[in-house]
Amino acid sequence: MESNDNILCFRCQYDLRVTPDDQPCPECGLLAGRSRRATDALRDARPKWLRSISVGVWLFLFAILLAGVWPFLGQLILDHILDSLDSSAAAPTAYRWYYQFEDAIWIVGEPVAAFLFFIGAILLTRKEGFDAADRLDRGRRLWIRIAALIPFLATGYLLAVRIIRPLRMSTYTPDWIEELVIPAMLTLGIFLPALCFAQFKSLACRAGSRHLSEHCSIAGVGTTVTLVFAFGTYLFMKFGTLWGIDELWMSRSIVSLVLMLGVATAIALFWLWCIYLMIRFAISFGRASRESRRAWNAADRSAVGD
Repeated sequence: MESNDNILCFRCQYDLRVTPDDQPCPECGLLAGRSRRATDALRDARPKWLRSISVGVWLFLFAILLAGVWPFLGQLILDHILDSLDSSAAAPTAYRWYYQFEDAIWIVGEPVAAFLFFIGAILLTRKEGFDAADRLDRGRRLWIRIAALIPFLATGYLLAVRIIRPLRMSTYTPDWIEELVIPAMLTLGIFLPALCFAQFKSLACRAGSRHLSEHCSIAGVGTTVTLVFAFGTYLFMKFGTLWGIDELWMSRSIVSLVLMLGVATAIALFWLWCIYLMIRFAISFGRASRESRRAWNAADRSAVGD
């Protein structure tokens, strides 16, 4: 609960200590009662902040779907380009450019998805303007932004290399940078699901939904553990020969097959679960934003918007 000695108008920051709840703010006209929050319940939050969260979650969803479907969509684009080149009069030159930038076309969707995810993280972690809630999750909001930036930097680097190398504008980049450093950077972003769903859990608790908060805990931790296991499996299969494992182990071993199927199944299940939860959140926050705006409009004694 906020102290009555420090009550500022949500809209204009006017000092409301001597203004009764049923009276409008002398500066902007919003009823003083709207700025006196007894709890951090989401029903009393600002409409713009709720709408920001809703847009951020929709960007999360679009980014995840784009990252998942781009390998197939990218292949369709490449096939379409090849079909177009077959009937082109400048086919030899066009083919040369196509094969030079084929890799860039193949992976361009991933940095775009990572960028959208980062923007979604910025919107999700905007300050609410309610000191009690902002102080409580300040550290988590910062780490979400950092974790969301890492995949964008990693995928953006890969795309830049695919574009610059054919133009011979850079020196040779060692393979170990792409094979080890980039996956390691992406691994730092692995903790992003746990951080994001911890934030979702906090919001679900403030909305009074215990059931949804439990789902957030399971989905966030489960997704992070699955991704860590997937990265460990990648390292094991990539550098297994250094530990005395046969080079053909991946194609001959039942254990290899079980690992691959296990990782793929777990990722698919948690991917679908996360999408389901985020759709629920995006819709719920959008609805909450509209309801909050109606309440603010009812408490507005001026022609000024929120």
